[in-house]
Order: sequence, then structure tokens, then C-alpha cells
Amino acid sequence: QDSEISNKKKPSMFLSMASKFENSGPFSLLYDILRNRQRVRVMVRYVDCIRGTLTGYLVAFDKHFNIIMKDVDEVYSGRVTRNADAVQSAGGSQQSTL
Repeated sequence: QDSEISNKKKPSMFLSMASKFENSGPFSLLYDILRNRQRVRVMVRYVDCIRGTLTGYLVAFDKHFNIIMKDVDEVYSGRVTRNADAVQSAGGSQQSTL
């Protein structure tokens, strides 16, 4: 009987810690993703635009939405900036005269 107990797979430490979020709003979605071992996509952003995306498996999360992921694919895009000189040279401040 002791061998049967030792053969049972124990839940991971992170899964048991996350189980307290099982029925509480948006955390329940993260808990389901963690329990079912699904891939998740995280959008990383600047203040005014998307910086890139991370796609991987969720390992752990906390109440502040800090997350740990594994097997992550990172895709970053360059930041598009506009300065006044580029807009002016492109015809952004042309005035028509009659």
C-alpha cells in the first residue's frame, strides 16, 4: 500500500500554489491554462505600442500577474518613431495658397 502512495504523481509546487486562484475571476483562466499545460501568448508593450509577443507554456503566476514561462518563442518588433523633421519633409505641414 505504501508503494501505491509513492507511485502517485504529486502535483507540482506551482500548481498547488496556484490552486487558491481556482475560482476567482481572471485568475481562474490562468489556473486552467496552467493545469491543462496549454500554450499562452503574452503581449509585451511600450507605453504607446506593442513591443513584442512571448509564446510559451505557463509555469507559475502570482496575484500581481507576474508569470514564469518555459519553452518561450520571443518575437520583438522595432519601435516606430516619428519626429517633426520627417513629417515636415513628407509634406505633413504643406499649405495651399490661392
